Amino acid sequence: MLALLVEANGIVRFKLTVALEQEGYKVLWAANVEEAAKTSRDHHLDLLLVDLNQPLKPGGEFSKRLKPLNPGIPMVLITEHKAEIEPAAAGHLVAVLEKPFRLAALVDAMNALLDRVGQIPAQRVSSGPVASHVVEPTTSNPAQEARTLK
Repeated sequence: MLALLVEANGIVRFKLTVALEQEGYKVLWAANVEEAAKTSRDHHLDLLLVDLNQPLKPGGEFSKRLKPLNPGIPMVLITEHKAEIEPAAAGHLVAVLEKPFRLAALVDAMNALLDRVGQIPAQRVSSGPVASHVVEPTTSNPAQEARTLK
């Protein structure tokens, strides 16, 4: 399964990519909507993971630019304010997670969406050992984070 993670925070993007790869997913990432649009054109994606709280580009920009490139693709929308998601954005191929969230909740949402479209591989039945990690936005510097990850 190839997932595209759209997340502006480099540390969160790195941590999520590593954790999801440990869960058996192949992850491409983009820091913004423009990079995500290019990646969407260049690769066949199975799933989108989109942080709707992108700096300078609100979630509406995502809807205008990225969603049309991937019609019908399952999406996990990540937001700081779940209540602000329009009901029209929700659907049988959309899951909404509010920050902070546990990796297990993200993996469960991804698996449920992929299962609905018949794309979940047989070996993807449950979360692995990293499922208890909490993914939160951080303001620490990358050098500090690199030391912590060792």
